[in-house]
Amino acid sequence: MLKYTKYCLFNLLGLVLIYSSCTKVNNSLLVNNQTIITGENLYGITFVNKDTGFICGGSRFSNGVVLYTTDGGSSWKIHDSVSLYVLNGIKSIGNSIISVGHTGKVVYSYGAKDSFAIGQTSGWEELYAVDVKDTLRLMVGGNSYGAGVMYRQKTDGSGDWDRMPMKQLLTDVTILNDTLAFACGYGAIYRSEDAGKSWLLLNATGDFFKSIRFANAHVGYAVGYAGTILRTSDSGRTWKRLRNGNSLFNANWHFNTICLLDENHLFVAGSNGILLESTDAGKSWRKAVPFTDLTVNRLWLSADAHRLWMVSDHGGIHSLDL
Repeated sequence: MLKYTKYCLFNLLGLVLIYSSCTKVNNSLLVNNQTIITGENLYGITFVNKDTGFICGGSRFSNGVVLYTTDGGSSWKIHDSVSLYVLNGIKSIGNSIISVGHTGKVVYSYGAKDSFAIGQTSGWEELYAVDVKDTLRLMVGGNSYGAGVMYRQKTDGSGDWDRMPMKQLLTDVTILNDTLAFACGYGAIYRSEDAGKSWLLLNATGDFFKSIRFANAHVGYAVGYAGTILRTSDSGRTWKRLRNGNSLFNANWHFNTICLLDENHLFVAGSNGILLESTDAGKSWRKAVPFTDLTVNRLWLSADAHRLWMVSDHGGIHSLDL
């Protein structure tokens, strides 16, 4: 019995060592922290060109803010009270932006960093993410875990949005081309093959998926709040678990966002400033040198792929030179 106990303890120690070796701190991943100019939580970031970028965030019931830069992110300025409520997601449209948030608010900036127009969706749900590609525009959100929504902007020039109820709360959406798009949320990943007109529930479950990105039409990744990392190489038909959530042998990490450089090179970030990098399609991971204890909410890769931007709670803006 004693020998068996020792054998079990030895194997347990081995598993712990194997796990820890896969997530060593990478001293070359040194993140820069910028001066905090607002105490509001920041949830989204986008650049319209190499110099001009926008960040959205705010307080849920009292203040939606937009930050902007005109010098490539060297400095940021703030537009307070752009919306009465928090703005959760943001995306560039040419030289303009679209941002979405609480109670279905949709904020537009038409080519000007200091001029904003506010629209309202018909359902008044919380909106978490928006994506735009060419003429296709999609927004996702919901009112509860079991009541989600998808909005697809009409292409008739009216600017109106078609509303589609979904069975799960949705928190992210990504458009790959003029027909193919994906969305994720509470225990669900969806694929559309007809430009967002209809959606197919995929066989990926087991987590509250917070972010989904694709390197191309075939290879993509999704991350979950309970620590799951998934990969697909067949356009979402099947998913491989690269990390099977939080457990006895996995650190207690909560992921919010993912960013891809290519099929094999990706970054994942989330609670307590966790930032992971993999250059081998998720077979192994390196952790950035601790740079904040705040929750990282969104990653953004510069157009030249030389800088990774991060925004976090309480006004945190961070960057990593690649």
